[in-house]
Amino acid sequence: MTPEESGRVMAEYASRHPRTARRLRGVRDIETDGSTEGYYLIGRDHIPFVEVTPTPVAPPQPPHDA
Repeated sequence: MTPEESGRVMAEYASRHPRTARRLRGVRDIETDGSTEGYYLIGRDHIPFVEVTPTPVAPPQPPHDA
């Protein structure tokens, strides 16, 4: 994700999971005032997020007759 996307994800995550977000920033020893903007800056500048998108799997093909 881009730094801005990471920031938005971190801010949203912190609003839904405040205790876990505090622990996450504590592991990295990052200071914040606890605001949405503060968590946005953490995600943007310190903790990059990645997005994992599964690829559809094709159904198995029957064996070819030889």
